Amino acid sequence: MGIFNLTKLGSSPEAFTEISKSLLLAGYSIRFNAVGDSMLPLIRDGDLVIVEAIKTDRLRNGEIVYYQNDQGHCLLHRIIRQRTITGRLELQVQADNNLKPDGWISVEQVMGRLNRFCRNGEWVCLESFGSRTAALLILVQQRLNLNKYDRFRSNRQILRFLPGICRLF
Repeated sequence: MGIFNLTKLGSSPEAFTEISKSLLLAGYSIRFNAVGDSMLPLIRDGDLVIVEAIKTDRLRNGEIVYYQNDQGHCLLHRIIRQRTITGRLELQVQADNNLKPDGWISVEQVMGRLNRFCRNGEWVCLESFGSRTAALLILVQQRLNLNKYDRFRSNRQILRFLPGICRLF
């Protein structure tokens, strides 16, 4: 399917959520500019991102998903753990730049997965070996430091090199 460019949509956050949700559920990919610093150092404010529709049974730890939280906002955050409760799959998500997880979400809240992003005219594909290695490093660090918030911020200097690692392979 095609990619819809939502970068110049200029609508309210609620309308953007509904439009992106409809397109992803129909199987299309969407392109828009990331807003905020929650996924630093990998994704910066203003980076162009492409989110693809995905079947929720194919989600893996370490992947960055596009989901709607309980307040109705759409976010791009990383899956750090999965669990099944009464036959329902739930995901624990966390922003790379946050000290603690956002909490558990149901797979029904997930609309898509980050496929690639563009910074300064250079595309970084998250399916490459380097990107998967970088995601694994972030995931390991987040899991090891899940209950050690004070040390997490001081020990994350290596994370600033991750965009470069993604481009190496």
